[in-house]
Amino acid sequence: MRAVFSAWFAAGIVAAIALLALKALAPHVEPGVSVDEYAQIYRVHLPRLLFSILMAFVAGSYVREDYTALGRGLAALPVPLLVSVIGAVMDIPMSTTVVTLVLSLIEALLGVVLGLFLTRALSSRLDNGPWRHKGGGVWRESGP
Repeated sequence: MRAVFSAWFAAGIVAAIALLALKALAPHVEPGVSVDEYAQIYRVHLPRLLFSILMAFVAGSYVREDYTALGRGLAALPVPLLVSVIGAVMDIPMSTTVVTLVLSLIEALLGVVLGLFLTRALSSRLDNGPWRHKGGGVWRESGP
């Protein structure tokens, strides 16, 4: 459980940075005026997705060896979902309607899946590389 709390804390630090960045990057929306679609994608959706991937990667790094895939997913999922809800409460542009909140939740879920995939891919690459963990220590195989 300690690893889960550490994962949530580390992902929470990334979440705080994400909320500040989204607040600064999001274009100002005036009622009745259409917003440029590219501005929405590059200044709202892409940073939200990238920060969700980063939050899941950070959280997944803490629990990658201790839990199953479902456990890692449950450990990484709350923080990005909470960021989506807090973004709507903080009145971040492009997060205030029901449709954009649902889109934000979908981006958070996609970010968690991609972040955990990235964590697993990098950890398996590390475990199969020239550095191996044996008996709690790190050692390198000597070459011929």
